[in-house]
Amino acid sequence: MKKKFSYICLTFVLLVFGLGNANSDLFKLAYKKIEEGDLKAAKNIAVQMEENKYGEVALLKGWILYKEKSYQEAIDKVRVYLINNKKLNNDYALKIYDDMALLVGVSAYKSENYTLCTENLVEHMRTNISEENKMIPYAAMIAMCYYNQNNYVKSLEYFNYIYINVETEKAKEDAIYNISALFSLMGRVSNSIEWLSKLEDSAVSNWLEMSETDSDFDNIRSSKEYKSLIKRKINKTPTL
Repeated sequence: MKKKFSYICLTFVLLVFGLGNANSDLFKLAYKKIEEGDLKAAKNIAVQMEENKYGEVALLKGWILYKEKSYQEAIDKVRVYLINNKKLNNDYALKIYDDMALLVGVSAYKSENYTLCTENLVEHMRTNISEENKMIPYAAMIAMCYYNQNNYVKSLEYFNYIYINVETEKAKEDAIYNISALFSLMGRVSNSIEWLSKLEDSAVSNWLEMSETDSDFDNIRSSKEYKSLIKRKINKTPTL
């Protein structure tokens, strides 16, 4: 399994709302400062804001904690409001809820709490399903969480989503490689070989060479089809 992807970006990702609440201008400004990396300024703005039932200040502080790599503290900061906003069930509460779910999901991913990550990011993707391209980084996190939980069927579902929706060749090949690895782990040799064969003539990376040392391909490495694939690749490689 390829652990780093060209389409997974764990930098700061936010939704900024302008729904006319009392804090909206400060809220936007604080978010902008966090995105710029000016956490001191963001903290100063948060101090000026009054907390409300939606937990806007808690959300800002949570993203600041995320940027400071205090992932569990970020989760704890918004957990109560996350539950409350879902119960409130009005448009603004649900938008704040969605951003809190995103914060909890990416923080859980970084702290390797895979169950919490999938619970929240799956919810976030469901809410924003019309924005396929923006959801690809979160689909990658979900896929890796399921992979780390040995739930290869669900991981495969999200890597397929990535394969269908990514646009760059590098990102598509990342997905192909991981789909092949998952089929191998599931013992589906022919499917694994079929997907890995798509990378035989890749100009992006030496995927077949990677598969020779990747333990996720142990189930197919002794197969005649895999050996044939590697042999064809070797024969195509120009000698100096």
